[in-house]
Amino acid sequence: VVICTLSKCIPVGPTDRPQLLPTTTSATTDCDQDQNIVPGSSTATNKVGSLWPNWIHPAGLAYVELEGSDVPSSAYRKLMEALECMQCRPPPAATSVKNTSSSMITGPYVVDLGACPGGWTAVMRRMGCKVIAVDRSELASNLMEDDMVHFIKGDAFTFDPTTVAATTAAWMVSDVIAYPERVAELLETWCSNEWADYM
Repeated sequence: VVICTLSKCIPVGPTDRPQLLPTTTSATTDCDQDQNIVPGSSTATNKVGSLWPNWIHPAGLAYVELEGSDVPSSAYRKLMEALECMQCRPPPAATSVKNTSSSMITGPYVVDLGACPGGWTAVMRRMGCKVIAVDRSELASNLMEDDMVHFIKGDAFTFDPTTVAATTAAWMVSDVIAYPERVAELLETWCSNEWADYM
């Protein structure tokens, strides 16, 4: 995981996670009241793949499952675990990207590069974020219809957020498939232009 930071993020506490993490675990432990503590056994859940290793939680397990059928891929688990390990997340937004009097998007917002089919965008939306999703292919229909998602059909490597946004992105996330050199160039472009506070 490569993380570039230009400012502070929002710490994630137990009350900051509605819809992202469960309020209780399915196993009985002395720590069931604390969402930051997850049982140290993958048998504590009946969903395969819903607990992944990380160093924040006891026994290295974090809950990385989103409930509902509106998540178009399972790749979102990588992003959820990264956010859990960092113990921070992007700020939520109060205004829609589609119902604004200005043609330019204002923050806070998140840019998702290589967004199709939309797993990472779905995680950001569950957190209440406004998202600019960039890909050559459209996202899942529920995300394309979401007023808080602005889809741009284009190349993640050549996208310039200053063409559509009036402010710096709070975060840039990307699960784009590319050679490491290409990803390093992408990060260099975003970092040198200070297009996002976190990447």
